[in-house]
Amino acid sequence: MPNIFTHEFNTPTYKGRVSFNTGLFINGEFVDGSDGTTIDVINPSTFRPHVLV
Repeated sequence: MPNIFTHEFNTPTYKGRVSFNTGLFINGEFVDGSDGTTIDVINPSTFRPHVLV
């Protein structure tokens, strides 16, 4: 089962939670990569991990 990324927003214009699959969308469904590994996507402004893909 692919990982699900969730982020909680608390801003003046939007308060709530957003979730989405980080797997590969193949043949109409989200699946994990063949070896099951993930990599960090780094935020270039903070140099901190942003999300796993």
